[in-house]
Amino acid sequence: MDLHLSRIRVDRPRPAFRERYCGIISDGCGDVVDCGFCNGTAVCGGAGVANVCGCLPESCEQLSVECGPTTDNCGNALDCGDPCPAPESCGGGGVVNVCGVPGTGPFDLSGVVGCEGVFNPSQILDYHLTLPAGDWSAVLADDPATDPEVARQAQFHCNDEPPILVSIHRKRGGGTTKVGLKIDINAVVANQTYYGLKNLVLDNSVGCCEASDGDAGDMLREYLAWQMMRLSGTVSSRFVFVNLYVNGELLGVIGNVEAVDKVFLDDRFADDSGWLYKKSGGPGDGLKTHESDGLAGADPYDDYFCFWSSSGGGPDTCATPADVAATLSEHLMLDQMLRFGAVNAMVANSDSPIFKDNNYYYYDWPGTRAYLPWDLDTCMKDLNTSVFDAGSSKFVSVLFPTWEDDYDQILTALLSEPLTLAAIHQELDRVLAVTGAAISADPFLSASPADEIESLKTYWATRHAAVTAQVQGH
Repeated sequence: MDLHLSRIRVDRPRPAFRERYCGIISDGCGDVVDCGFCNGTAVCGGAGVANVCGCLPESCEQLSVECGPTTDNCGNALDCGDPCPAPESCGGGGVVNVCGVPGTGPFDLSGVVGCEGVFNPSQILDYHLTLPAGDWSAVLADDPATDPEVARQAQFHCNDEPPILVSIHRKRGGGTTKVGLKIDINAVVANQTYYGLKNLVLDNSVGCCEASDGDAGDMLREYLAWQMMRLSGTVSSRFVFVNLYVNGELLGVIGNVEAVDKVFLDDRFADDSGWLYKKSGGPGDGLKTHESDGLAGADPYDDYFCFWSSSGGGPDTCATPADVAATLSEHLMLDQMLRFGAVNAMVANSDSPIFKDNNYYYYDWPGTRAYLPWDLDTCMKDLNTSVFDAGSSKFVSVLFPTWEDDYDQILTALLSEPLTLAAIHQELDRVLAVTGAAISADPFLSASPADEIESLKTYWATRHAAVTAQVQGH
């Protein structure tokens, strides 16, 4: 009898493959197979599945990350928070994910004396510009309401240093003779820097487009606002006073505010490859990096913020995402934003966040978006401005529903530690000691610096108590 033998298919487990499995595993037939070790940084069972190679997430401590957003070594977002004690902030010293004091990064221009101490508030330097009289007249005549375009070459030097060749143009703003100026260090001499800086910004604290050549009270208020930003741990520019001479003639005291440019970005974030935007309500607003390299519209970090009107300087193009409470911290440097807003609220700066969508820079980069203060010249004129009731600002409508308690905690901490009334008065005493004589000698300032300082002390005695009461009652 013929027997027809048909083939019977038996499904058996396939052998384990090294690119997926690891360790000792059953072959499904009663034996075991040694699948060996994982390749690269993968760990056997690292993803929580036995005998499967996977990434083993690491904590902030294991990664030696002090603060801020990073990844867990497996590509997942990891928030290490901001445990930095004021005046330190995360990345403030120029190293990402490391606590540091803003302005003490690759070059510290605040803690040294002489001309190298460009931003040392405990001294006043003499800055000299020399250029043909006709060129200076052309700079003065440039329309301050527009983004000034008249640039002229000049010799610049500090104290008795040798001069260097620079380009100057008028800063948008007020003034007739003592006007705000921007000094471009490397516009004429390629790659030239001044103690590592490529730009100097001289600010007379006069709004656009007033004819006044300055008011001592306004100048001192702006000085104090910048110092309070610095003391709070906010990543911000530095501000000091200098004496300005043009063609040997003393024009008087003027503010030297640190430019927000690639040098600043590299100092604060150790990264200048991102997209920097400015918002101040003027024709010079918009993108400040990648303007001419073909990457102007290639900001990959801006897509998430389509619901935020400041994005790219344009209007909202989408609704606020439903999961904003869970996702915003992955895209925005929240502590910086809240701290920046808290100081603006304390100094009653009605022309800046959190009260108004104006006067700031923001930086999109491989870290989270950072908002940076600018133009602190509308401060300390109201005693009772609420630090919580900020109207319809997008900053408030997006942030307060989830992070108002965090904002409250930041205000509470600032009032009790770096921004006590005593600390504010100490800053006022310092600027009077350092700059008082120069203000008195200023040909365009008539007020007594001592009287202006006393007026500010009186203001802050009331304002500090009012803010404290608002926070305690919140």
